[in-house]
Amino acid sequence: MHFNLEEFLTLTFTLFAVIDIIGSIPMLISIKEKTGRLKEWRITLISGGLMVFFFLSESHS
Repeated sequence: MHFNLEEFLTLTFTLFAVIDIIGSIPMLISIKEKTGRLKEWRITLISGGLMVFFFLSESHS
């Protein structure tokens, strides 16, 4: 498997634009108010895993 930095950066910026964390802030605040706490490390790991999954699935097509 060949790692292509250009494809990785393109995917990273595309996912950042699609996910749009700034637009998600009201939803995150609402979840935090209801649950009392967010597990930031878990959210980061899941997001990173999804990014790597989509990167690998895209590079095989």
